[in-house]
Amino acid sequence: MTSTYTWTTPRGANVEAVITVEHITREHRDLDGIGYEAECNRWIRTVERMTVNGQPTKMKALGYYNAQHVITIDRIKRGHVYDSVMVALPADVVEALFGEEKADKARRDAAAERAEAEYQRHYQAVKKMMDDDAEPYC
Repeated sequence: MTSTYTWTTPRGANVEAVITVEHITREHRDLDGIGYEAECNRWIRTVERMTVNGQPTKMKALGYYNAQHVITIDRIKRGHVYDSVMVALPADVVEALFGEEKADKARRDAAAERAEAEYQRHYQAVKKMMDDDAEPYC
């Protein structure tokens, strides 16, 4: 799914980004010449085009920096060190890009917690049953 997002940064720059989000649930794998379809759960996000104040950017790499989703738009060399120029994504764009994946992960985590709780209840019941029937070692 390809969508166009526009926003204004806190410093007043107008940003427009065309981002494609692809959710892959099945993929072809090859195991020593034997091909098969496997289930998977991968998300691929690609910034197709990005402009800042109407000018195309040199780079367009999605990333995560300082607890913030960002797009790196340039790298500047200062002495022997490169600094990255980044644009922070606003909350509504982050929700549009990552919301479905986060909700899916929350569902899977909740299911895993329920399964673990059920296992622990059964484990404790069996342990209690075995401890009650145990005879003292004399």
